[in-house]
Amino acid sequence: RTKATGNDIHCWQAQSRLQCGFSWALTARPGPPTIPMRIYGRDEKGKSMRYKHAGPVCLALFVTVLAAGSSFSAPPVLNIPDTALRDQLLAVHEKQIESRVKYWADMIRTAENEKDILAARDGLVSDYLAYDSVAYRYSYARLTAKHCTPLLKLNNPAKQINVSLVISRMPQVASQSALDKMVVHANPAVRYLGWAGYGSLRMLILAQGSTYQRKMYTSLAKAADKETSAPVVGMIFKVLNLPPVATGLVAAADLREARKQFFVIIEKNWPTRCRQVLGGDAQMAEACQKAIAALSGFAPVMSEGKRGLKEMLQMIVDMAWCSARAYDLGTIGKTVVIGEIKLKTQAKITAGDLPSPGQDTTREVTVITVPRSVRITKTATKRYSFCAAGKDLVKLTKAVSDHGSVTVQKRLNGQAVVNHNLVLLKNCETLLKEMTGKPSIHIEKALTDPDIPPPRGAAVRMAVLDWIGELKDSGVVEPKIQSPK
Repeated sequence: RTKATGNDIHCWQAQSRLQCGFSWALTARPGPPTIPMRIYGRDEKGKSMRYKHAGPVCLALFVTVLAAGSSFSAPPVLNIPDTALRDQLLAVHEKQIESRVKYWADMIRTAENEKDILAARDGLVSDYLAYDSVAYRYSYARLTAKHCTPLLKLNNPAKQINVSLVISRMPQVASQSALDKMVVHANPAVRYLGWAGYGSLRMLILAQGSTYQRKMYTSLAKAADKETSAPVVGMIFKVLNLPPVATGLVAAADLREARKQFFVIIEKNWPTRCRQVLGGDAQMAEACQKAIAALSGFAPVMSEGKRGLKEMLQMIVDMAWCSARAYDLGTIGKTVVIGEIKLKTQAKITAGDLPSPGQDTTREVTVITVPRSVRITKTATKRYSFCAAGKDLVKLTKAVSDHGSVTVQKRLNGQAVVNHNLVLLKNCETLLKEMTGKPSIHIEKALTDPDIPPPRGAAVRMAVLDWIGELKDSGVVEPKIQSPK
């Protein structure tokens, strides 16, 4: 799995003897590349290790040290004269680059330990930064995409993730096809790095013209529609949040069109994200904090017309409404209904078919303790509820059909739900104030007023309704979003 902290990406390789993560900031400059580096890991006994290099470390030297204990031979020589780097790479130079890339790619493919995987990964990154030449780096990125993209199919998460790290660190148009495959990969860590790679590359793609732009819009829309991982969704919103003004490379008209296309992607997926927040998904609530930040970037364009302003305001209110309801549920530690299933006539449900039954009472459903074995008949009237998910839910569905019913629930992680929705609600109100110019602080008051006794969930829900009342003249209506089933 991956976790982003600032510009660092930490990668944990699960089920390996050496769990090792790197964070680095790569800098392009003439001569050998340097990186400030921190290394985290665990030894064979599980004891934490940390080695911090406060000053720059020569990456080429680091790769040499890593490879010292490797069974692989030395890589092919990479020696390109300055004249070729300034003018044009010749076929002989392209051959040198390809030989070098293939060496590292084959090393990853055949590696049997983490040390060799890391040495190959860092060898690719070191080579890419070895020469401060546009032509060289474009060629190296193109050949890396050609020879390393097939490695994403290997049934080895460590290899998949390290290959993804390499490609995401080469922001060249030649990497676009590889990124397209990464953002729809089965491994969420690979998808995360694919989107991160697009975050570094998107402005360069916009400068290439309509062909590359359309390819990016199509690929990202398809990937966003299918995404289920909350950390990846957070990265999606971050990538879709474009800079406020065009750079020297990107025309203002192209940036404006990109903002419209990215807004379509967000708008299409907005109801799904709202339902996930409403269902008590704390990670999705955290991810949607970035969604509100992304919407703020679209505000100058969308608020120009009355219709665009209405759409934006309704989206913010929808998210605030779902967040307020989740906040309310989190403050009282409530269970949330996620599905209702019909039981088969004369079906016998045993302890082996069901997870442990719940024993809590909520305002929406009474959870009844079920005996170790119970027979449901055609005339059964009781509603039995269980906390079920994953394989347990699959087991439960095998015993269902036409008569009676079972309500499947999940218990909220109350504190996480409260904390993340607290921030999300504040962000929603801040953006509503910015877009409308209204000074209202309904949500802030509901969260901080000492005269409102805890839990404050009901007051927060009323605060969102107050906002809806204020925005009625703009066409905003009460949300109709339902809890996920």
